[in-house]
Amino acid sequence: MNWFAAIYFSCFMYYLITTIVTLYPCKKNGARGVFGMICLNLALWSMLLFMMSLADSPELAAFYRWVMCFCWSALFTLILYLVLFLAGRRVFYNQPWKNVLLITPGVFCFVFYVLTPIGPDQMIFLDPGWAFAVPADRGFFWDTYFTFYYVTYTLMALVVTAYWNRTTPYVRERRQSAIIFLSFLSTLIFGGIADTLLPILGITSLPPLTVLLCLVCIIGLNFAINRYRMMRITPKSIMMEVFMMMSEGLIITDGQGRIVAMNAGAETILAYSGQELLDQPIQALFDQSEPFDCSSVQDLKSSAMTLLGKDRHPVSVLISCHTHYDQFADRIGTVFTFSDINELMAAEAALAESNSALEEKVSQRTKELAQINCQLKKEIAENSRNEARIKKMAYEDALTKLYNRRFFYEYLEKHVTYAMRTNKGFAVLFIDLDGFKLINDSLGHDMGDALLIRVAEILKKALRESDVLCRAGGDEFLILLHDTYRNDEVTEACTKILFLLERPIAMDSYNLHISASIGIACFPQDGYSPELLIKNADIAMYEAKEQGKGQFVFYEDSLKEDIDENMTLSNDLYSAIDNNQFELVYQPQVDATTQEINGFEALIRWHHPERGLLAPAKFIPLAERTELIIPIGEWVIRTAMAQQKKWQEQTGKRLRMAVNLSTKQLKMADFVNVIEYALLEFDGDPASFELEITESIFMEDTTLMLNQLKQIKDMGMAIAIDDFGTEYSSLSYLKKLPMDRIKIPKTFIDGIGHNEKDEAIIVSTIVLGLKLGCRTIAEGVETEKQLLFLKQHGCEEIQGYYFYQPMQAQKIEHELFNYYKRSNGLICLPAHKITATYQYYM
Repeated sequence: MNWFAAIYFSCFMYYLITTIVTLYPCKKNGARGVFGMICLNLALWSMLLFMMSLADSPELAAFYRWVMCFCWSALFTLILYLVLFLAGRRVFYNQPWKNVLLITPGVFCFVFYVLTPIGPDQMIFLDPGWAFAVPADRGFFWDTYFTFYYVTYTLMALVVTAYWNRTTPYVRERRQSAIIFLSFLSTLIFGGIADTLLPILGITSLPPLTVLLCLVCIIGLNFAINRYRMMRITPKSIMMEVFMMMSEGLIITDGQGRIVAMNAGAETILAYSGQELLDQPIQALFDQSEPFDCSSVQDLKSSAMTLLGKDRHPVSVLISCHTHYDQFADRIGTVFTFSDINELMAAEAALAESNSALEEKVSQRTKELAQINCQLKKEIAENSRNEARIKKMAYEDALTKLYNRRFFYEYLEKHVTYAMRTNKGFAVLFIDLDGFKLINDSLGHDMGDALLIRVAEILKKALRESDVLCRAGGDEFLILLHDTYRNDEVTEACTKILFLLERPIAMDSYNLHISASIGIACFPQDGYSPELLIKNADIAMYEAKEQGKGQFVFYEDSLKEDIDENMTLSNDLYSAIDNNQFELVYQPQVDATTQEINGFEALIRWHHPERGLLAPAKFIPLAERTELIIPIGEWVIRTAMAQQKKWQEQTGKRLRMAVNLSTKQLKMADFVNVIEYALLEFDGDPASFELEITESIFMEDTTLMLNQLKQIKDMGMAIAIDDFGTEYSSLSYLKKLPMDRIKIPKTFIDGIGHNEKDEAIIVSTIVLGLKLGCRTIAEGVETEKQLLFLKQHGCEEIQGYYFYQPMQAQKIEHELFNYYKRSNGLICLPAHKITATYQYYM
């Protein structure tokens, strides 16, 4: 390889890498796409020059040179398109016929050179490699057209770039255009020297240099596009600044005052749809009589103005706006938030009318002073009531008569400034009622509203007069505790609140029991802005709910990390099934008397590619919230049914297989069809397949799920209640449930020999199962003492570490079924005789 071929190959690698880096993000950006095509063009050109330099014959070199005509024909058209994209000169290519005019010279150049191929006799071999010798008689087009084409398009690109630099108001774009102009100009100068000056000086033994000279241009373009990229405002880029700031209307404009987004509240208030106002100037929504100029840098804060809705209908609003700037102090957009205050304006109009009437009466009745004075007092009182009503409408919750969210935000914003100035601390409490939805749904919204009023009264009693209480919405409340410097002061206040809320609340003929979850954010360690303090208190509140409700939790940075981790884990769940990351392990269920294995419970595990093996408690709640539990549950049923069929064929014995069901699955209208299709596919025996449910179904719409369970029962399939007695047991529901088996949870089994109450619950459960015609199975049995107690009181089956841990299917087949073949029966092996099991599965 000669040294110039190495240079061509280096150029090829640089252009190729730049092409990949440019096009890989797949962003919808015209300039990035055209720049990528330019780099791809130069990469192809460099590779052809590399191959031409190494060609071993003039015929092959001429062929490579002939293919290059596509590269130089398209390059300068692409460069002009790139400049037009960056400068925003859509007028040059916004119609098809304009694009035809722009690309015609390049297309003609390509066609001409394709139809006039280069012969081997026109190739000369120089020390660096092959070069092309232009004959003197090739004609006008061959000698002049291409030079005219590339000089014209390059000069046009320079003119557009210079005009862009002079007319743009943005510092960012002026810097960007200056770099691009200098890159083009330097490349043009170097090209002129190489193509004109060097031949005049007699230096003619150089190979093609175009791809080398273009390095200056491409490096400059790459730096300009990526260092000074075009910026546009989006709702996401300013979300944190307007988060929780408004509850009605939101409109976002770009740097030129054109509307780029609006929310549903704005559409409702103005009677427009979002598509109707996109790209329209925001000024068109303001009444011409308003003094506000939308094109200025003036900001608004809670100003009463008139907007023009659909059909020029005037709408009175309370409006705020804030303008955002980039790093060069160029305006990139404005956020407008507003709310309908027609009712407030009507009240103000009534007040103004009342004042006007008052003045008229004073002027007309000067002789009746006594009567006028009496009337004056009445009207002054009415005016005061109107003013109070306006203030209540703006800052009072209509139901509980507490302050509303708007008041709390404004008060908190002022108090943050005061606390920073006086170096005082305070705490923000975010309270959410536990179980309120159940009461609201079961007893009706009127009862729910009455309960919220009582809760507001209880919270008032729990607080000091200096503290601020508001209803944030629904069953959520916000509290500001003044002058709290230590966590124990906040702890004392939260403990008092929870204690008062846990007392029964008498409502009509009901004694309602309710609790609350409280999240706490302290100033200044947890935030310096109202938005951040409330957000962090909200995060802590959700952590309190996760820990079992009826608790309070102080915000910590790790809580936000946990939320981010759960979000990442939720995203990974979407691909877990397709990537075969789930696995079922099986725990044998043993006859308490004969110690014979009657069946297995299928338990899911997740082999996460980065986090390793995950237990169900880590990802099943996430699957519940994202509805992914439905496809995961179907996979579990199908996999367990296929494994059961295989084992029954291996042993010739009916082995029961149990799988856990989610309430989300039972809510599916076609869930019974899913079971039927699986039975048909695997030729399953419904009598030996068991579905396990928990008592949490009693917290849902039981009608649909009971119907589903009855259909499954009619198919011959068994139903078991898992973790019986740990959640929401209801005998009224229990008698309706078509169940076959009751599973006694490990929490009670652990109390055998230690807790008489646990033992009493176990015995009662066994008797209840017997009376209901159900079999009982104990989970988590780990000692011989537990086994003897359960056998003595009539528990029929055992599941736990005393006999077997959950095992992979291959291990069961190797250690249990081989033993079955030797002993002609599945006799339980003592736990200490079983070979090493997979502890990590638990």
